[in-house]
Amino acid sequence: MRLQFTDLDDYGDAVQHARVELCMFRPVRHLWTMSQHPLGSLLLQLGQAGGGNICRGESQVGNPILFLPLSHPSQAAANGTRFNGANAMLLPSGAEFHLLHTAPHAWCSLSFPAEMLQESCPGEPSDRTAWLQTSAVRPFDPEHLAHLARLAEEYDQIQTVTPSRLAHPAAQQQAESDLRQALRRLFETSPSPAKTSRGRPLLDRREIVNRLFAELQNSAHESLTPPMLAERMGIAERTLRLVCRETLGLGPARYLKLRQLRLARQHLRDPRHPAQTVTELLSRLGIWQFGRFAGEYKATYGELPSQTFARVRRFASA
Repeated sequence: MRLQFTDLDDYGDAVQHARVELCMFRPVRHLWTMSQHPLGSLLLQLGQAGGGNICRGESQVGNPILFLPLSHPSQAAANGTRFNGANAMLLPSGAEFHLLHTAPHAWCSLSFPAEMLQESCPGEPSDRTAWLQTSAVRPFDPEHLAHLARLAEEYDQIQTVTPSRLAHPAAQQQAESDLRQALRRLFETSPSPAKTSRGRPLLDRREIVNRLFAELQNSAHESLTPPMLAERMGIAERTLRLVCRETLGLGPARYLKLRQLRLARQHLRDPRHPAQTVTELLSRLGIWQFGRFAGEYKATYGELPSQTFARVRRFASA
């Protein structure tokens, strides 16, 4: 079944495999779709987004996940690494990750048993364990990656348009077997994990990112600037800019603005919010340049803050 959404937060809430927080980025159309297909021990998920977005998330405890863009890979990045058609993000159980898409896009994720990776990944056992320690974009054979993507899209298309072709258990079992085989082949032909590490240790960057989001959470109702944020975190502003660009794919000023827009929309859409007017609500968030903010809000969400505020409260009182 393919679900359709006209709100980004509803789309994010529907994601399985992970808990995600999405910020709108360069929207083109306000339409998102998602399909989810359980196949035995596999869980296949495909989505389409009508614009770019920034995603901060954490995979749920359970099976690892393979994530790959299905369109415009060069316009997407994970944990600061660009996709290129010959790589994909591997998420261990309970791992944090950051995704950036700068344009409308399609994507696919596949949750699978961890033993498949342990059995198929090349290298020594200690090397294979490294694949399940942290989220990372890993190189893969582009032909096998493309084959897996085609199988996922074909299954989704058949399940959506002519589900009768997959109604018999034997057809479902064969589809699961084909996806498992494609996934094993992808892992078997991948470079050794020991050869893919690069750059400075991830721990330092991860600590800074954790402090960044902790400070943002504590200061959710303040209008922060990058210098203020860097000072509170006890780091140089240059370090903050570097880590934001490496991890999120854009600078801190732009990210702060996108988070502010998202927070404002969450409050505007909450009929239980105590504010009686849009002005009062925005003021509580540290926003005082109402005209400029309203223009940015409309460019992002397709309507003025006053329209969101009025519509939600009209429905709540109906």
